[in-house]
Amino acid sequence: ILDREIGQMERGQNKAVEHELDQRIVDYAFACAKYFQLRGRYDQGIAWQLDGQAAAAQLNQENNAAGLLGNLGVVYQRLGRYDEAIDH
Repeated sequence: ILDREIGQMERGQNKAVEHELDQRIVDYAFACAKYFQLRGRYDQGIAWQLDGQAAAAQLNQENNAAGLLGNLGVVYQRLGRYDEAIDH
């Protein structure tokens, strides 16, 4: 089901980035993090997490920014990029 819906999620996330809707960017980053990990779409997951983390920081949402950094650490660890995992 999610594979069929990912196109809609991508369009929504792209629109949020285009219109600088920071809270939406954070929401999409959290909503799709596990999906990208499970489907092995690590590059796209990293991009969304980085966008979400930057938006959370812009909104002074320290808790969300930290959560997204943690998600990035997990992705980098799964990719064997341990130095980057530790950094995040």
